[in-house]
Amino acid sequence: MEEKTFKLLEKMYSEFSQRFEAIDEKFGEMDKRFDTLENEVKKNRNSIVELENKLGDKIDALFDGYKQNTEAINRLETKFDALAEKVDKQEVEIRVIKGAK
Repeated sequence: MEEKTFKLLEKMYSEFSQRFEAIDEKFGEMDKRFDTLENEVKKNRNSIVELENKLGDKIDALFDGYKQNTEAINRLETKFDALAEKVDKQEVEIRVIKGAK
């Protein structure tokens, strides 16, 4: 009876040992995968920072150009309004001159 119990315990121990080894192996694989993922995340972070640095200057330059274009358009609108006003005055003067004849 004791020998049967001992063999049963020995068999159980062997099975548990095999299962624990399999679990340890899977944890090792998971650790490798997590390390790979961690490295990829770091690479992505670095790439994002590089892009932000490159694009930041370009976006600032584009915004400056946009502001300059807006200011130029505003100046042209002012000049156009002044010219339109002169044309209106000259049309009135021409009518007056033609009406006087």
